[in-house]
Amino acid sequence: MKAKGFMWGILSIFSLIFLFFVTGRVEGLYLSIPFFLLGYLLSRLKGRGIYAFLFILPFINAFSYFLPTGFPFNYYAPSLFLLSGFFVGKIIRGYKIEVPFYGDFLLILALSFLFLFLRWSNITLSPLAFLRDTPITTTGQRLSFGAFFPILTLAIYSLSPLALFLLEGIDRRKAYRYLSLGTFISFLIAVVQISGSKFMLSPGTRHGIAYNGGFSDTPGAGTFGGILFALIILNYKEIKDLFFLLPPLFMVAFSGSRSGFILLVFSVLFFLASKNVNKTIRIGTFALIIVLFIPFSGILKKRIVSRIKTAERMPGIIKKLDIITSRRITLSRKAFVAMKEFPVSGVGAGNYYLYNMYKFKHGRNDVAPSLYLAPLSELGIIGGLFFFLFLASFAIGKSSPEKKVFYILLFVFLFNNALWNPEVAILFWILLSGIKPGKFRLGKWFTPALAAVFIVSSLVTFNSLHPAKWAVKKGALYDYGFWYSEGNFKWTKGAAGIYGVFRGEKIELTSGYPFDRSKYDKQVVNIFWKGKFLKKIILTPTKREKEFAVKGEGFLEFRVKPWFRPSDFRLSSDPRELGVQVKGIW
Repeated sequence: MKAKGFMWGILSIFSLIFLFFVTGRVEGLYLSIPFFLLGYLLSRLKGRGIYAFLFILPFINAFSYFLPTGFPFNYYAPSLFLLSGFFVGKIIRGYKIEVPFYGDFLLILALSFLFLFLRWSNITLSPLAFLRDTPITTTGQRLSFGAFFPILTLAIYSLSPLALFLLEGIDRRKAYRYLSLGTFISFLIAVVQISGSKFMLSPGTRHGIAYNGGFSDTPGAGTFGGILFALIILNYKEIKDLFFLLPPLFMVAFSGSRSGFILLVFSVLFFLASKNVNKTIRIGTFALIIVLFIPFSGILKKRIVSRIKTAERMPGIIKKLDIITSRRITLSRKAFVAMKEFPVSGVGAGNYYLYNMYKFKHGRNDVAPSLYLAPLSELGIIGGLFFFLFLASFAIGKSSPEKKVFYILLFVFLFNNALWNPEVAILFWILLSGIKPGKFRLGKWFTPALAAVFIVSSLVTFNSLHPAKWAVKKGALYDYGFWYSEGNFKWTKGAAGIYGVFRGEKIELTSGYPFDRSKYDKQVVNIFWKGKFLKKIILTPTKREKEFAVKGEGFLEFRVKPWFRPSDFRLSSDPRELGVQVKGIW
């Protein structure tokens, strides 16, 4: 099966909708819509639009610095909106999307995404809890936060491949030059950052250690620079190409990225071994790179020395290596635990980070440390198989300078989940556009059969991966509609519920409703147990407290009428929506 335009288009549309949905606030639209329209307008410029697009790509995400509305819009979404707008402007030309096995991979990704959100929707727990903002980790992160990871995963993998068609009919070397000029702008931003400013610095980046230069994150900046450097040097034709090597070279140096450095080293080795370039040019270029890189390599050296010093204090060679590799051994172990527990269907698209927060009490949580471990742990052996077949089709494809860069990336992917960064993902597909993939012949039932197995496995493991089950096992809360604790009780909102194991303890409801300031003379609380109506409790000014009990595992839910806001009754400035006080659960 190949990724035909219809299925890909549907996934792309859904990705955009979801991205808009999780921008968090309406303010996010002030930038997302203009980015989309900018991409569209660039696509309508004959001849020059694509070069403007490539020039903007390296630093486009920096603009979200001026409108911080939370993930994923900050530092992630702008480049995807720009690319989507550009492609919409070109779609009239009728591009046919045919990439070996990538459509099969996207099918599994979409199915996994669907099952993940079906679990998060509470569809199997209670009709009253359906689509409520419930916790999806035992540490308290809720759906409104956790949706970022699967949505961004779907968006990156379904939208970034549109870049496969960006360079159709244009000079690739000229395209790489415009990317380099854009990277020079990123380099200037990094210069501002290194001078002491936190201007456009990504969240979580420790200032003084590495600089992102306006990219989504620091590792992404270095990996992008390394790939672009490799593409330029391995497409070398004339002396002025050396000038365009400088911005990506400096970007790697300023980011302190080890993956970027590996790309530099191997691409230079390929260049030195080339027989298509004059020997004097090759040696001179190599010497120039050494002379220019060493003075700016202090950040990379600083990061490595810092890791080594920390590692020296750790007992055992494994723990030392773990520190030196930025906890990649720990993260890999967590991936293998996920693969062992859910080998066929994985833990869910974009769910690796959240699964780890449930499974492991201590230690670093992050996205999967390797591009190979990411699909295996999140999509199981079936999703991983299609992804590896996709990569293999390009590995056996027609030889080109881009194929050499692809080989280097196959090695880098062992310890780098590079495609999590949208700019890198877009550049990766630009790279693939320079390789004609090879083909494998498989039976026509191969994909449908594996998809069916994936669906059955996802159904079987549905409850095991449900956050409510995680909460019960860990003794954490899985609820919605409750405010924070006040002593031994919590206020409900007008609607509230909690999932757990109840052993028949008395649960007390107390009305705090200001009857003396209202037209109402009673407060009605309808109680539901396991999604079904259990009983009605009426609280009055003279009978403000009542008790009840339930036994077993399930959702205990409350519907309160009327609820109130203290600020509306001038009791305080508290704007909360308050229902009743619940005791005996916490």
